[in-house]
Amino acid sequence: MSDTSLPAAPPPRRGWLTFVLWLLIFGGGAVVGAGATALFVGSRVREAILHPEAAPHRIAERLRRRLDLTDEQAGRIEQRITELQGQILQARAEFLDRVDPVLDQIEEAIAAELPADKVGEFRERFDEVRDEWIARPERALRHIAPR
Repeated sequence: MSDTSLPAAPPPRRGWLTFVLWLLIFGGGAVVGAGATALFVGSRVREAILHPEAAPHRIAERLRRRLDLTDEQAGRIEQRITELQGQILQARAEFLDRVDPVLDQIEEAIAAELPADKVGEFRERFDEVRDEWIARPERALRHIAPR
């Protein structure tokens, strides 16, 4: 008799393990990418809202790059936007004057539904969000000002 042995059988394939690892790696990457994008976009939007005075330069620079404008053309565009920006800021202020009382009503309605021990924390968080997203230079920050 010959003493030849058969090769060992390969280990059973674990397709589910490969799938789970693939899902964890790519799913985790997608979550991290989406989170980073949300933070980046949120910070850019917040910056634009809180600093409208920088808008003319930012807009002119974007147009200069995308439309291949000369520096002179971009400068004239920035000047025109700056001239008209006051009207935009006035319209924004009028809009916020109408929105502020509604936000006050929302704050009071929610506070009325909360337990007494949660009202202070809610008001503080609500005011922080208002200060961050609806900042107005002529108004003191709500979350710092005493009630």
